[in-house]
Amino acid sequence: MNKQKDWLLFVIKCLIIITLVFCLILLFSTLSRSLNQENNILNIFKYLIVIIILQSIFFALILTLSKDFFDFLEKIKQKKLQKYAVEIKKISVYSTPSLKDQLHYSKVNFNEFQKSKKQKDKIIFFERTYNLILNEQIEILLTLKNSRLTFSQINKLFEKSKNLEIEKFKHWTTEDFLYIFLQSKLVNKTNKNYKLTKIGLAFLDYLKKRDYIS
Repeated sequence: MNKQKDWLLFVIKCLIIITLVFCLILLFSTLSRSLNQENNILNIFKYLIVIIILQSIFFALILTLSKDFFDFLEKIKQKKLQKYAVEIKKISVYSTPSLKDQLHYSKVNFNEFQKSKKQKDKIIFFERTYNLILNEQIEILLTLKNSRLTFSQINKLFEKSKNLEIEKFKHWTTEDFLYIFLQSKLVNKTNKNYKLTKIGLAFLDYLKKRDYIS
């Protein structure tokens, strides 16, 4: 009911503005003829007063209409936010992502993200990446936030994790461990070093804001 009322008011304001525009055009036309015919100054002054009043009403309506329009856009934005909040909830969560999951889904996930750089898609990309990534890999990202690492340094950290979780990383290599970073553009390789990208920094900031990491 409120939505119909808002739309009705919006349409009425539009019609009033259109009417005012026509009135202003007619008045300007009449004023122009009056000036050409050298009518008395009093009549010209009256026309000018009426034009100023109508213009004031016109701009006042334009301002309120603009407010209505931006309110309408805000409502659409809020609906979209609610919609992709639901989408995020529907994203499948892997209790322990396998190597196969990471190799396949990280590529699909980033390809979908590349098609559109909208805020909605960025959040969905971050959520899906978080659901695919392991805690041990997040620790590497947090280390990379402070300093660059060589392959040898990452390999040592991975071997340490592998020794603690032998079954989990039984079929993993260091290259596999790094795959999701490079595929999702969270990390970039420069010469012999690995460094965090802007996407990687934004990803970690997102995890912190969501209280996924401390």
